[in-house]
Amino acid sequence: MTGAELKSARISLGWTERHAARLLGLDRKQLQRAESYPRPIPEHVARYLARVLRAAADAPAWREAGE
Repeated sequence: MTGAELKSARISLGWTERHAARLLGLDRKQLQRAESYPRPIPEHVARYLARVLRAAADAPAWREAGE
């Protein structure tokens, strides 16, 4: 997973940076760095992000409510 793929997934879920960072356990700056990272995200981090994003796609309650 690249930073661009992470950002694309976040946007497709309709998440703001703030909302995604909170769900991923990051602060906004960390998420911004990850999304702009030019090389593939380290595998262990990418696996975690993929699990969270998959769970979110399957659970509409994780979508933002008024943010």
